[in-house]
Amino acid sequence: MNLSSLLNKKLAPALIQKLETVSNAAKKLKLKPYLVGGVVRDLFLPDTRPTDCDVTIVGGSCLPLAQRLAKSLKADLTFYPQFLTATLQFPDGTHCDLITARQESYAAPATLPIVKKGSLETDIARRDFSVNAMACSLSQENWGELIDRVHGTDDLRLQLVRILHSRSFVDDPTRIFRAARFSARFQFDLEKETIKLLRESVQNNEVRKLSTDRIRTELEKILKEKSPGKALALLSQWNVLRQVDPDLRWNLNLFETDVLPLAVQLAALLINNDPFDTETFLIRMNFPNEVKERALEINRIHQTLVSNKPVTKIDRKTLFPETNLFFENWIRTKKDKLLQKKWHSCQKWIRTQPLLNGNDLKKMGFSPGPLFRKILQALAIAQFQGKVKNRASALRTIVDNLRRD
Repeated sequence: MNLSSLLNKKLAPALIQKLETVSNAAKKLKLKPYLVGGVVRDLFLPDTRPTDCDVTIVGGSCLPLAQRLAKSLKADLTFYPQFLTATLQFPDGTHCDLITARQESYAAPATLPIVKKGSLETDIARRDFSVNAMACSLSQENWGELIDRVHGTDDLRLQLVRILHSRSFVDDPTRIFRAARFSARFQFDLEKETIKLLRESVQNNEVRKLSTDRIRTELEKILKEKSPGKALALLSQWNVLRQVDPDLRWNLNLFETDVLPLAVQLAALLINNDPFDTETFLIRMNFPNEVKERALEINRIHQTLVSNKPVTKIDRKTLFPETNLFFENWIRTKKDKLLQKKWHSCQKWIRTQPLLNGNDLKKMGFSPGPLFRKILQALAIAQFQGKVKNRASALRTIVDNLRRD
C-alpha cells in the first residue's frame, strides 16, 4: 500500500516540504528515512491532522542528518545520545524527532531500556501497540510505501489496541497507562490477549515498580487529553490508580471539553481529598511547583466553599487564572447553584480591598507589626459584610473596636 495521497491530504504543505528536505538530505548521506508511529496511525483516522512527526533513520546515525537539517531548515537542534534521538525545533513552533533505528532490551522490569543501534525491524518490534508500529518510507525511490509487519492497519479497522509481545507490560508498565489513553481517545477496545496480559501485570504489581517520575509523566499525558475521565475510568477499573496511591479518593468525573491546563484537571482529579493529602501526593509525584501551587489553591478554596466555613477564611489575594477556569467549568458541569452562589461570594471577598492602609494606621498611632494585618483583615471583613462603606466609617470602626492598648 502506498500512502502518498494520504500524506498530501492529511499533512500541511509546510510539513510535506520539511519531509521532502529530510528525504533529499538523507539520500546524500545514503540513509533511509521512515515516518513512524502516531503520525502514520493518524493518517488512517478521521479528524486528525498531524503537525509534528517522528522519523526513524536506517543505515547510520541520525546526528549527521540532523545537523544538516538544522542548518538548512533554520531549526534548533537538541541531541539525546542515550536515546539516539535528535529533536529539530522549527521557527513555526512545530518539531520533528529524528531517531536512529534502534533495538531495546530491559535489564529488569519497569526500568528504562538499554538502547542500541538496530534495523527497521527491531525498531518496529520495540514499540508499544500495533497501531503505533507502522512505518511509511520517505525515500525518493519508494516515497509513501507503507511497512506494516505487525498488522496495524487490521487493528485500526477492527478498532483494537494490541501489544506486540507477551512481556510488553512487564518490560514497560507505562504501556498500561498508554493503553487506557489510546483506548479512550479512539474509543478502541483492548484485544483479548492484551487485556488478559494487562490484568496479569496489574495483579503482579508491576505498576508499583515504576518510578514516580514515569507515572507522573503518564498521568500528565492523560490529563492533557480532551476526554481524560474515560482513560482514568479504565485505570480505575483495572485497579491501577489504587496502585499509584491507595489512600487517595480519585474523582473520575473530569471536564470533558477542550484541553484545559494541567493544574485544572489535576485539581479535579484530586478534588475529593483534603489539602494535606493532595499536597503530599503532588510533592511525592514531583509535579512542577507552578502546577502544584495552582492545583492546591483550587483544592483549598473548594474545601472552604463546600464546608460551612465563611469565605473570609480564604486568603484575600489575586487568584490564579486556573482557579477561575476550574470553578467556571465545575459550576457549569455540576449545575450546583449553591456552590455558584458561594463562588461569587468568594470572588467578591477576593476583590475586597481595605479602605485604609498601613500609612493610615501609622497616623492613628499604631506601630507596624502583626497587628497591622489583623486590623486590615478585620476592616476588610467589615467592608465585605457591608458594615463599612467609606473611609469615615472605616476610621470610626477602628476607633470603636480596635483601640490601642
